[in-house]
Amino acid sequence: MLAGVYDRCTPLLSSEISILAAMLSSFEEVSRVFDDKAMSIGINTIRRIAQRFASRAKIAQRLETVALTDSVGQRRVVVSTDGGRLRLRQYKNGPRTKKGRRRYQARWTEPKLVIIYAVDDQGKMDRRFIPVIEGTLKGPDTAFGLLRYHLQQLGVRTAKQILFVADGARWIWNRVSKLVESLGLAVSKVYELVNFYHAVEHLGKVADFKRKKTARRGDDSSKNLTS
Repeated sequence: MLAGVYDRCTPLLSSEISILAAMLSSFEEVSRVFDDKAMSIGINTIRRIAQRFASRAKIAQRLETVALTDSVGQRRVVVSTDGGRLRLRQYKNGPRTKKGRRRYQARWTEPKLVIIYAVDDQGKMDRRFIPVIEGTLKGPDTAFGLLRYHLQQLGVRTAKQILFVADGARWIWNRVSKLVESLGLAVSKVYELVNFYHAVEHLGKVADFKRKKTARRGDDSSKNLTS
């Protein structure tokens, strides 16, 4: 892809197929043109290459209208971080398998993920701003170090508002205030919000506990009446 090769075609071949598909009256004619060049390309293959070439061209046109910027300007900025799930292969010492492969174990680990993006006045993601997405396996301090670096590079001090969104994990919120202080952000611009779905999840656990406790009391009352 870095070399421009898609669908097993070089950029020149993809371009030539797409131009002929647009110029000629049918894909069958395009196929005959390549037959004359001693290149056998089926009609379905020509159709697929031409359609995907057109799709990539449309994406390129849209990207040209995106304001690639290295500053957040006066935008509303959302900063979020969370833990993920990842299995890392760790090879074992000792004999190999019958096929000569090294034995390994794949333990679960938690990468720390961060994202910075901008939103419009309605709270929808601003498509003119390219979000910053990062991740690390080196722990919370490194994750917040990445946040501090990117926010500094984006000139977050000029932002209209900065909203920190995350779940209720202590490793996140115990570091937010230090991050705000190190960036020199005005406290009046900074907002902190617990992710809606995580908040509902925790409230659901509280509600379940309440129901179980009420049911247990009801069982004890019925036993007392029986006795």
